[in-house]
Amino acid sequence: MRRAKRLFQIMQLLRRDRGSSITHLAAELKVTKGTLYRDVAYLLAAGVPIECETGVGYRLSQPSSLPPEIAYRVAKRR
Repeated sequence: MRRAKRLFQIMQLLRRDRGSSITHLAAELKVTKGTLYRDVAYLLAAGVPIECETGVGYRLSQPSSLPPEIAYRVAKRR
């Protein structure tokens, strides 16, 4: 799976769930935890408001859309 598509899917999962563990997200996306950690770090660097809380997991701290550079890549490949 291409990275841009995976980043889009991570955003969709984070929008859907109140909190998801890294294990749960990795299993849903069929990637390793390491890949998911790198993807989350990329999204954070791009300005996506993701927070992580012990016992809750990863979630969006506020409603958000994909950063323009990621949205462009996803739309371009459709």
